[in-house]
Amino acid sequence: MKFSTSFPSMMRWMMIPAGILFATLLSAQMRTITGRISSSDGEALIGATVQVQATTDRGAITDANGDYSIQAAKGETLVFSYLGLTSKTLKLGTKRL
Repeated sequence: MKFSTSFPSMMRWMMIPAGILFATLLSAQMRTITGRISSSDGEALIGATVQVQATTDRGAITDANGDYSIQAAKGETLVFSYLGLTSKTLKLGTKRL
């Protein structure tokens, strides 16, 4: 019995485990970051934005309590902004607030 496979067929089967490994490594680095944004007098900032710097697809808006939840990895920078206030940045993994 002769067993033969073509190179493209072998590559396709090798790419499936590689893709699963890459997705696993990528998801292991991402974390859900949660928090609450408030003014200096303690009032919740409704509608403040939180975005991972240099991305367009990972951001969040605070709810009625000023709470947010966003996916980000250690070493990435979050940008916090609210209309009329100066934006703040925070590099993840450098401080615990």
